[in-house]
Amino acid sequence: LRPYHVEYTSSRPITEVKQRRARLVLGWVTAWEYRVSFSVGKIPRSLNYSRDEIEALFKREGLDQRFRLSSTHDRKTGSTCQVYYAHDLSQPDERLVALKIIRADFIDSFVSLDDLRNLQRTKDYFYKPKNVIYNRRLHNFDQYIPIEQYIGELGRLCPHLPISRCVENGSKRLKTCNGYLIAFEYVYGRTVWENLVRTDFTYLNEDEARIFVRLFIQNLFILLQHHIIHCDLNGCQNYYYRLYDEIRAPPLRYKHWSSSSEDGEDGYSSMSGDSRQSSLDDLTSVSSSSPLVFIDFGWSICTADPDDDHHEVLLQTLQSLFERTPRIIQLFGGTNYWNFRRAVENRTMGLKQLLDHPWLKTDDDERETV
Repeated sequence: LRPYHVEYTSSRPITEVKQRRARLVLGWVTAWEYRVSFSVGKIPRSLNYSRDEIEALFKREGLDQRFRLSSTHDRKTGSTCQVYYAHDLSQPDERLVALKIIRADFIDSFVSLDDLRNLQRTKDYFYKPKNVIYNRRLHNFDQYIPIEQYIGELGRLCPHLPISRCVENGSKRLKTCNGYLIAFEYVYGRTVWENLVRTDFTYLNEDEARIFVRLFIQNLFILLQHHIIHCDLNGCQNYYYRLYDEIRAPPLRYKHWSSSSEDGEDGYSSMSGDSRQSSLDDLTSVSSSSPLVFIDFGWSICTADPDDDHHEVLLQTLQSLFERTPRIIQLFGGTNYWNFRRAVENRTMGLKQLLDHPWLKTDDDERETV
């Protein structure tokens, strides 16, 4: 057993912490419960299949004609799922995709198939689903899909969104293992967590941090306009930031990071050091159109009020950029920096107001206002 704090989040079975936060997300309580900590048992690995077992699963499910596992990319292991990298044989270039396999009983938010069809038919990228089930398990998937598939499909149809996108016709209920497969476009590079570990926690300087935080808020706001709030960004496993890929580190200093480490970062274990490395040549993927990409929307909202930029989850996510441990952004001095921190902590500004805060102003912004 080890402490589990609300600011260290990951996809996991419904626990007391998740239920408390879900009640907040859905409006069941009115106040955030800060820094509640208690002990929970480690969640056993789910769907922890070897390569041979996955290939056998593909054959049983009729997926072997569509996907071929990559021999140069390691899988990522999460607390409730695994991600395997494969080539999509239905495409002329056999593009690389990420196959996320989730146990059905770990999926607890669903969107109706009617809503998915309405989105695909109307191509209304601001469509608000009408039939969404949050925080409940379903045994009959006939009329519903996982929320992660719905948001990934929205990303496929609306390319400017800074999120991982589903592959067309790439999702399937796996009846032979009680799981669900969702195929996403491959996102090149490393997560922020992987890069922090790789560089022995080399942080952004203040100018770089200012640009990152501004982009982070802008992307949260963009998603909010599409009714989406990601509820699991308090760690740094669930987003990629390109600038970190360019930070140099000693060769092979970073070999492997286990998610069971005492460092407090649950989620996917990182790629091993000999996995394919990111480079500027990789940025040909559609998913690379944004320098910041969010992934893993299994714990999210897709019916949010786009005018509610003071939503507690959004502001708590920003607060965690500065306060979580290990730190994502280092401490800086200066009045503007600390005024920004207090504005987030005291909930005195929403996302739009924060974007105009003096700390986030760059030299270019200041020249434009002169």
